Amino acid sequence: MRARISAGKRKQYSKSGFNTKKDAMEAGNKAYAEYTQTGLSFTPSEMSVSDYMNYWMDNYCKINLKQTTISNYAKKMKNHILPAIGKYKLKALSPSVLQELINQKFNEGYSRNTLSSIKGILTNSMSYAVEPCRFIQSSPMSGVKLPNPRAVAAVPTRGKKKQSLSPEQWEKIITRFPYP
Repeated sequence: MRARISAGKRKQYSKSGFNTKKDAMEAGNKAYAEYTQTGLSFTPSEMSVSDYMNYWMDNYCKINLKQTTISNYAKKMKNHILPAIGKYKLKALSPSVLQELINQKFNEGYSRNTLSSIKGILTNSMSYAVEPCRFIQSSPMSGVKLPNPRAVAAVPTRGKKKQSLSPEQWEKIITRFPYP
């Protein structure tokens, strides 16, 4: 099936590949409503999430953020975000996929601070994809939430084990490295 809309005297847009006439009509009506509101038809980007995140880092982060923030973002993207969703097309991301990523990291025992950081990176990058880039029409991060603070993860929150010195160990250090 084919959907076709007329935009002015000599401009027509069409798209085919719909399974049913109903699907073609819905897509046509949506495109026409979009055209009448903005004067343009919206075409979602075919860019992968991995490519987009690199684009965002180069065109937004490196210009607007401090170097320490950029390196923290790059580390979170490399270790958490891109392995999970880097292969997706940007237009195929949905709130459910992103919520699943946050929930998975929660159940792996990552701290609330790490989860908040991942969510912040995704929220900011997806907002940039909507405006000013117009790669996607709306942010898939809308509605994605962190787990409740009282929720219990499948794996306990990872933490560094604290070690303390015995008085004998402390004395040994002080005698070996006296204060000048």
